[in-house]
Amino acid sequence: MNYIEYIINNINEEQADILVAELSGVGFDSFSEYDFIEESISCYTLEKEENIELISELLENFTFTRKVIEQQNWNAEWESNFSPIEVGSQCYIRATFHEPREVEHEIIITPKMSFGTGHHPTTHLMVEFILDYHFDGMQVLDMGSGTGILAILAAQRGAAVVDAIDIDEWAYENCLENIVLNGVQTVVCPILGNASHIDKRFDVVLANINRNILLNDMPIYVESMRNQGNLFVSGILETDVPSIEERAVELGLNRLQTKTRDGWAAIAFQK
Repeated sequence: MNYIEYIINNINEEQADILVAELSGVGFDSFSEYDFIEESISCYTLEKEENIELISELLENFTFTRKVIEQQNWNAEWESNFSPIEVGSQCYIRATFHEPREVEHEIIITPKMSFGTGHHPTTHLMVEFILDYHFDGMQVLDMGSGTGILAILAAQRGAAVVDAIDIDEWAYENCLENIVLNGVQTVVCPILGNASHIDKRFDVVLANINRNILLNDMPIYVESMRNQGNLFVSGILETDVPSIEERAVELGLNRLQTKTRDGWAAIAFQK
């Protein structure tokens, strides 16, 4: 299975953030960090998911290049752009080829074509929420789990069980590798699928996806939550917050907290 790489040039950071949100809604699931020197960003979608007509509309005001990335070449492509991430003083996310560091929560991942390496502001915000809240003994659902960073951290924070669901086969396989690397394979259960695969009750639901999926699937998340359970959502721009909050209130949730970073937002709710 091949991926398509789009490199968008002559774009500022604010435009890049907005474009990432828009492309997330048309099948793109991985993005590089914004390159301040080149003023560019790289965006990736599965070849089978590529909708050239919609992509062309979104990119009509930008210059860009497109290339196919063969599956066997992906590791070299991603590793060349991957750097460690620190979230506060508690969490350090690194690849196997980086030096370890003495912190409370070290997460090791094998970087592949899956969203959620910690570089994107939404992953960073969700990590902050997990560090802020109580997870001991909790039953946790991680929707759109990507590399498994959030699921792994929830396990490290004391969760009893974490179901990590992702629709992307590469993300699923990468999560399988990463939970073994971090020694949490008895706690985290990767599942290949979507919200229709939710078949348990949870104390905590993590959903770092995108606005449209959140609005569509939130009733399923809420139905799966125990009373007093928490829902943490991200993958949304600050401008999306009102519509997400309105949907959550309709479903009987109370907003606890909103975090923002670089124009992106994450929200904590309670049932």
